Amino acid sequence: MNCRSWFFPILSAIFIVAAAVPATAQETPCSECHEEWVGASASLPVIHSPVEEDDCSACHGDHGDDERLILVEEGDELCLQCHDDPAEGIRAHTIVEEDGCLACHDPHSSRNRGLLLESRENLCLGCHDDMMAGMVLHEAAADGGCLDCHDPHASANPNLL
Repeated sequence: MNCRSWFFPILSAIFIVAAAVPATAQETPCSECHEEWVGASASLPVIHSPVEEDDCSACHGDHGDDERLILVEEGDELCLQCHDDPAEGIRAHTIVEEDGCLACHDPHSSRNRGLLLESRENLCLGCHDDMMAGMVLHEAAADGGCLDCHDPHASANPNLL
């Protein structure tokens, strides 16, 4: 049996199989099939750079069996692939420890800088509404300037100062 008698049929079969395999998410921009969803995220003023670059694969793998996107990492480990851990080595804000990044940040887009779910003052007061109660109102809390003195992620000082 010479080389030509088996080489070309095998090579043809490889090309036929390769042509039948659907394109992966990296070969076809996600926005081509998910235009409505990607467009909605892109319509907000603050857009996470992978969303802006139509690079969903930075966080998502291919579709799962139930047609939902799967994450390449779980929980905060996903965020920490690109972002530094703001609480590394120091006392973390309780919500950072217990609920993680998505308790305050949207991973796709937002109306608020830092991809915050709400404005900075509303986000803080969502958990710390007791700061607005009492006889003496803390001036920074009244002005919505919580982050002028407190770090929202972590601090070596008491009360995240």
